[in-house]
Amino acid sequence: VFIKTLDELSWMDAETKQKAEEKAVAIKERIGYPDEILTNTEKLNQEYKGLTYKEEEYFENLVENLRFAQKERLKKLKEKVDKDEWITGAAVVNAFYSPSRNQIGK
Repeated sequence: VFIKTLDELSWMDAETKQKAEEKAVAIKERIGYPDEILTNTEKLNQEYKGLTYKEEEYFENLVENLRFAQKERLKKLKEKVDKDEWITGAAVVNAFYSPSRNQIGK
């Protein structure tokens, strides 16, 4: 729908319309969850390999979860951005646009 309306815009020059269309076509939709969550259990196990919980220690588990998540976020600062990575969890119900990754999601 967005691409179809570009031709109707009188205030946008042809070159800008072309760039806007290229960007719109390149948007990656992220709806639901990636299929690999169900098919690639090894990747999922690797992702949470360093996270451990103890059955009787609720507060300590909460702190451990926060520590693990922060460590993972800091680790990403040293890595190249993976534009194919899903940036929201499967349980998140929200619509968004991520300009740095050119992704939309629900």
